[in-house]
Amino acid sequence: PVDVPATDVPATQAEPEAPAEEAQSTPRVLPVPETRSATVGTAPPGTAVRPQIGRPANSLIARTDPAGPDTLVQNGSAPGVDDRPIRRFAQPCENNEALPLMSIVLIDTGADLNASEIGLPALSSFPYPVSFAVDAGLPDAAERVARYREEGFDVLAMVDLPQGAQPTDAEVSLSVVLSGLPEIIGVLEGTSEGLQGSREVADQVTRILQASGHGLVTQSKGLNSMPKLAVKEGVPVFRDFDSEGQTPRVIRRFLDQAAFKAGQEGGVIMLGRLRPETIEALLVWGLADRAGSVALAPVSAVLLAQE
Repeated sequence: PVDVPATDVPATQAEPEAPAEEAQSTPRVLPVPETRSATVGTAPPGTAVRPQIGRPANSLIARTDPAGPDTLVQNGSAPGVDDRPIRRFAQPCENNEALPLMSIVLIDTGADLNASEIGLPALSSFPYPVSFAVDAGLPDAAERVARYREEGFDVLAMVDLPQGAQPTDAEVSLSVVLSGLPEIIGVLEGTSEGLQGSREVADQVTRILQASGHGLVTQSKGLNSMPKLAVKEGVPVFRDFDSEGQTPRVIRRFLDQAAFKAGQEGGVIMLGRLRPETIEALLVWGLADRAGSVALAPVSAVLLAQE
């Protein structure tokens, strides 16, 4: 389980009262697109987009153009065009009221995507945007990513490096993930060994994803400040809200806390799992007053807002 930040309220305490100054408006949710979005500025809306193949490179962090050794090639895109995967495969996000952003990412570790309660039939009609993180170690990970993308969701690849991994191990592992799952918008640090085994490994992961144009969502490591200092470009999960089988009532309380935190920091990412209790809690919470104080958005919106 992921360490809970020191500011969180224990699950056994009563639900916190909403601050008097907090908005009590109708829930503000962002529409879930029905079609896959096109690359911004390169194709009309609704056009299916596939990743372009760039020039071969000896390293994920050493992509150069033949015109000169110091010319960086970003995913093979034309000069002046932001063709990074985090933008290219991001779902649209409108926030006309400039509300704090809140993103909910659900982990898929092999769930039945045809199930009535937690499968794509139910998730595709969800009343607000959610995003998904597919375990990159699943044998059908590519198929799962494609199915989520076809339904119009942001997708991350969840990656754990082996214990004792070195920077070269990180490069090899991420090379396999990024080439095998080309339509992800970024990487979620796994809930097991993760990506922060050492400062050197964490820095290497950051450099690789910066060069490839992917976002990075990291796990909170409590008071372990060294990994936090190492991953400078990753956005940490505010909290993992159902890692211990929490009830829908407790999950809703955690979501209330996250909405309040988003108002302080401008945006937060919450992490859950594909389980009936979690889906139930998310549906009920989306109709509550506290949900109206944030803009529920795809995870790419929170990542891009940090740039």
